[in-house]
Amino acid sequence: MFLNLFKNMTIEMLKHHLIQEEKMDILNQISTQIAALDSGEKWSVSAQDLWISHADFHSVSIYISREAEKGLFSVSTPVALNSWVASTSVTITKH
Repeated sequence: MFLNLFKNMTIEMLKHHLIQEEKMDILNQISTQIAALDSGEKWSVSAQDLWISHADFHSVSIYISREAEKGLFSVSTPVALNSWVASTSVTITKH
């Protein structure tokens, strides 16, 4: 019984590790795409584009907005949504 519990914990730890790697891959993809933009160029990205859940996209959009504070790009949400909580897409403008 103890071995089965340990085995399940190991599988859960592996799942967690894979999920974390997937999230880092998404963040790397976003950073690469932003770096490739020309000054003034815009790029819209959505939860659907990234194949992630609304909750995960919310986390990603927080990351993007914090990176935007560095001044290399700005972030906006669609006017119709006008809320970071409800938004499943953002538009990034390279400076």
